[in-house]
Amino acid sequence: MIKTEDFSGQRMIILPNNIIKHLSNNDISKYSYVTDIGYFPDAKDHFRKREQGSMQNILIYCVKGTGWISVRSERFRMTKDQYCFIPKHTPHTYASGTDNPWTIYWIHFSGEKADSFVSGDFILPTPMMDSEDYREERIKIFDEIFYSLESDYTENNLEYAGIVLMHLLATFKFEQQFAKIRNPQYEDATTMAITYMKRMIGQKIRLEEIAGHCGLSVSHFCMIFKENTSQTPIEYMNNLRVQKACQLLDLTTQRINEISAVLGFSDPFYFTRVFKKSIGQSPVQYRKHISG
Repeated sequence: MIKTEDFSGQRMIILPNNIIKHLSNNDISKYSYVTDIGYFPDAKDHFRKREQGSMQNILIYCVKGTGWISVRSERFRMTKDQYCFIPKHTPHTYASGTDNPWTIYWIHFSGEKADSFVSGDFILPTPMMDSEDYREERIKIFDEIFYSLESDYTENNLEYAGIVLMHLLATFKFEQQFAKIRNPQYEDATTMAITYMKRMIGQKIRLEEIAGHCGLSVSHFCMIFKENTSQTPIEYMNNLRVQKACQLLDLTTQRINEISAVLGFSDPFYFTRVFKKSIGQSPVQYRKHISG
């Protein structure tokens, strides 16, 4: 059902209860599905109060103007390029600003996997990275969901909208990864380090050099790197070398000691230990296996 409000240019779809029930039991849609979706431009006097909360999680994405959200007796201001997640069954109130009313995209959603994006906690209004490109890309994804549901409630459209919803939620939860893909020039310290490691893969480099390249102390760099990759920088560098070694073993006839030297290992026996720890086979066994 497409429903109208009082905001010029607004769009809104509220799915019927029988469709929502079907989505919650569908083998694909049960993991992630939309129940309500809307766009309110310059939404003067927009106000909602839900003393018992909503039956679904809520995403509010402000792209212009200001507003506020009150959860658990705390009130938070919301401005351009901020978003928040409100978990299901969480009492809340929100409203548009009076002098500069907000423009928002919003979705009510549920599902076995989609619920994990909220994890039962209110996520405070969070500023997004300062890039209009990211905003435009999210709006395109939002429109893809909206137009799928606006078209009809066929099985394919409903399932597709739920899958695209996961993509949209991921752009908020994994913002840095989203930024890297959309903007190859964007680099955080971990990305800078990995790029540097790949460039220096054939040379012996010290941890201090990698940290210095990123403009960080060794201790701070190691902490950030492990948080983002679950590996130490040395472990990651060795895995990059093993990956490259597999390619050389696959595609060339170079001897093991030659490959070891090309990849910056001064000791071929150490190279063999590192390779076997990662792959489960020695380089010789690996080459025999792929040629067999």
